[in-house]
Amino acid sequence: MKLKATLLTALFLAVFQLNAFACKCRQQSIEENMAVADHVFLAKVIDIKKSKLNNKSTVTIRVSRHFKGKMRAKTIKITTAMESASCGFPFEINKNYVIYAHKTGTGNKLTTSSCTRTTASVKEETEGIMALNAQK
Repeated sequence: MKLKATLLTALFLAVFQLNAFACKCRQQSIEENMAVADHVFLAKVIDIKKSKLNNKSTVTIRVSRHFKGKMRAKTIKITTAMESASCGFPFEINKNYVIYAHKTGTGNKLTTSSCTRTTASVKEETEGIMALNAQK
C-alpha cells in the first residue's frame, strides 16, 4: 500500500514538473510578428545540426524571398532550441517555411522559436503577409 502511494505521488510530481517546463507562448497576428521580427523570409531547410552542448539546433536555410529585412547571402544559418519544451521550432530538411527571425547578440546571428509565426503553411502565410503589405 505504501509503495502504491509512493508511485502515485512520483507520477503526480513527474506530470506536474513536465507541465511546469512546457513552452508557453501567446499567439500573435501576422501584423504583430512583422512589427517585432528583424527578418521575415521564405526559405528551404537544407541542413540541421543539433548540439547537446547548448541545446540548440543550427538550421542551414536557402532564402528564396524576403518579406522584411535584407541579407546578402542566400544561404544562412538560424538557431532554435532543440526541444519543443524550450520553444524550439521543429524544422525538417527539404521543407519550405516562412520564418520570422530575430537578431541575437552581436553580428548577424538569427534565431526563431515556436512562439513566432514561423510556419510550414507557406501559401497561407505568404498570402497573409501580402494582404498586410497591400493595406499599407
